[in-house]
This record gives sequence, structure tokens and C-alpha cells, in this order.
Amino acid sequence: MPRFLALLLTGAMIIHGVDDGYYISISELIVSGEPMKLSTRLALSTVIMVTAAVLVVGAGAGLVMASLCTRLTGLAGETMREQGMAGLTTGCAADRAVLDAALRGAQADVVRVASSGNLLAFHRMRLGRNQLMNEMVATEASRVMEGLERLCSLHQRSLEKTLAHHLAVAERCLAQAGGVTVSGRRASWQAVDQSTRAARAIELPVMTVGGSRELVPVASGPDGMPVVDEVVQLVGGACTIFQRMGPAGDMLRVATTVRGADGRRAIGTFIPASRADGSADPVVAAVLAGRTFTGRARVVGTWYITAYQPIRDADGAVQGMLFVGVKEQEERLLVDQLVATPVGRCGLASVVDDAGLVLAHARADQVGRPSPFQAVLAERRARGGVQVGTVAEDGRTRLVTSVTFPPWGWTLAAGAWVDEMNAAAPEAARTQVAADLVQLAALARAGAGAVPLYAGLSVYDAAGHELARVQDGKEAEPAPGTESA
Repeated sequence: MPRFLALLLTGAMIIHGVDDGYYISISELIVSGEPMKLSTRLALSTVIMVTAAVLVVGAGAGLVMASLCTRLTGLAGETMREQGMAGLTTGCAADRAVLDAALRGAQADVVRVASSGNLLAFHRMRLGRNQLMNEMVATEASRVMEGLERLCSLHQRSLEKTLAHHLAVAERCLAQAGGVTVSGRRASWQAVDQSTRAARAIELPVMTVGGSRELVPVASGPDGMPVVDEVVQLVGGACTIFQRMGPAGDMLRVATTVRGADGRRAIGTFIPASRADGSADPVVAAVLAGRTFTGRARVVGTWYITAYQPIRDADGAVQGMLFVGVKEQEERLLVDQLVATPVGRCGLASVVDDAGLVLAHARADQVGRPSPFQAVLAERRARGGVQVGTVAEDGRTRLVTSVTFPPWGWTLAAGAWVDEMNAAAPEAARTQVAADLVQLAALARAGAGAVPLYAGLSVYDAAGHELARVQDGKEAEPAPGTESA
């Protein structure tokens, strides 16, 4: 081992050994195995003592420095904590100010949107309370009804020409068959009122066609019914020969193609000159006055568009009448057009008779039932023309539009909920509300970085259903059935 390192180690050991009483023996053993001179020992001791002092001082200084570093570190940490808390407090206060400002802005935006003209218009239109829109809907409904009335009028004129042709064919067939006369022979009839179904026994002179074909109470001969069958074969529809029953003018069917509910020819049924209420039957009254009746009439329980013409004897007296007609329901082209014509967005026309019964409707189950607008239509029928008005039902408003068509005794009527008819207008207004929300989302910013304030904006109704929605600055479809929290 080098002597210097041995000395250092020896010094260390001396420091340790002084305390333990091994000073001499240890130094002697380490330095050398030989005895040292006195001068050498003194020099070595001096070096060792200086070294020990230095080591002691260094150790103390190290302890002092370690303590000082610990204290300084503590002071620095405390200062950093205090500065961090101060900075955090300042930052939170600033963020809270920004958040408070954003919330106040959001509240102001909500109030502004809720009171906007577009949203109010949207709300009124959804409830059917927009006066201008309601007037527009009523005008449109009136226009449609006027169109339906014109359609009926055009069809009426066309049908009158058709029935005039049918009547001319019937007249020619009757004339070619030799006309009708009344013989001296009498026949017994069980005459049945076509309206009341009341029957009574009567005797009438036998009416003949061509002087040989007797029109007597039988279903038909082997060759069918004279004249009437030929007319129907030529032009279609229905044909009847009536015989006058007496001075009152009741008219008895003595030859006909019209069949009753049992499928048999309605021979022996008659049209009374006076109705049950005492009023004159318009068909019989016209014929007895020598005029041809054209219009709507009930024939053995079924409504027909008809033409009745007097049959006169040689003296010009009315002894019967000749009928041609088509079933009202067979005018399917017209009826289908009427009931399929939309009035507004959701109203459909129906055909109602004078008694308030539905004759035609887009829903087959409504035919034959009383019209839901019967009371309203009864008031309007006397005034004539197109009538428009509203009826309150179950908290909603129904627009009822009607027009009478006297030639057939029809009333064309359509009813629709105002809010449903206005559905297109609220949709347009809803789109405008959504546009307002898009604009708001684009303009509303928060913080120094101008970050968009609203990721989503929605408008809900009182029931919690979402009506308009903007997501990420773009219009989105409202969620069906969505309710606000």
C-alpha cells in the first residue's frame, strides 16, 4: 500500500482510535513494522492532527450546508405554494367572470329567441291562430269549393244532354211500338207507395202498347217488358212507363227496368202526388203541369239523375209519364273526383243530401251516416252559394266549407282542422326559427379565444317536444318524440 494512503487511513483510524485508546499501537502497526524516530512521530502526528481538524471542520460545514439547504428548500417551496395559490385564485376569478358573462349572455339569448317575431309566428301558426294564414286557408277552401260547384254544373249540363238523348230514344221506341193507349178492360193492382211502402188495392183501365201489348201486374212476359227493355239495351240506364192512377195524379209503374231490393222489377210501385208532409212531389207536379222534369229524384229507394216526360192521350190530357235515368252512384267519375279533391292539406269533400246524410265520402264507412256538419249545413242551405266558417271542437278549430247544388239537392262539404291545414306554414316558420338559431350559434362566442359558446341549441314546445334544433352550428332534424329534461 502506498505510504500516503496508509497515512490517511491511519489518520482515520487514529481519529477512531483516540476515542478507543488505540493511538500508539495502531500507528505503529500500520506505518511500519519498525520503531519510528521521535522527529518522525512528531511530524506524522502534526499531519494527522491537521487532517483530522480539516475533516472535522468539513463535516461540520457539510452539516451546516445541509441544514441551510433544507431550510432554503422549505422557504422556496412555501413561496412557490403561496404564489401558485395566488395565481390559481386570480385565474379562477377570471374564469368565473368569463363564465358569469357567458351565462348572462345565454339568458339574454334565450329571452331574445323566445320573444322573436319568427318564433311567435311559428307558435301562432302551429295553433292555427295566425289570422292572415287562416284567411288564406279559407280563401283557398272557398276557391276549391267553387271549382267543385262548377264541376257539378258542367256535369249537370252534360248529363242533361245525355238524358235528353235517352229520352228522345225512349220516345222513338215508344212511337215505333205504336204508342200507348188505355183500353176499356180493367185490371186490379196492389199499389205500393215507394216512399212509405204502404199498399192499397186499386183498379185501373189497362194501358197497352201498340194496342196489343197490355201493361198488367206481371213481372214480365216471355220477351221481357215492351219499350223499356229496348231503351236500356240501346242507351243504358233505366226506363219506366207510368200510368196515372186518378185525379190526384199519383203515378204507377206499369213497365220498368228498375228493380227493388228483392231484385224484382218494381211493377206496381207508385210515386204519390203529395208527400207525407203534404208538400207536392216535384216530379209529379212538373209532369202534371205539362213540363219535363230533369234532376235528382229518389227511385224505389235509390237516388237517380232523372228525366220525366208527360205521356198524353189523344185529347192532350196527361195519362202517364215516361222516365229515363241513371243511378247517382253510377256517376262514379264525378263522385270520385268530388270526394278525392283535397281542400287545403287535409280536408276532403263529401256529398250530403237534403236530409243531412252522406251520399259519397272518401271513407266508405261514412256513406249513409249523418254528416258531422249536419247542423251547420242546415243553416247554410237556405242561403246558397259557398259558405265558409269555423266550428270549435274539443279545444281545436275546424274549418267547414260548403256549397249547395240545388239541381241535385246536394251539398258539397269539407271539414278540416285549421292547425292541420296550416301545417305547411308552420314548417316554413320553423325553418326560419332554425335559421335564427344557426345565426345565434355563429355569433355567440366566449373567452379571449372567441370559442363558440353553444354546441347545441333547441326549441321545445310546452309538452317538451323538440321543434327545432341546431347542432355544431348547423340545422339538424328535431328528434322525434324528444322531451326536454
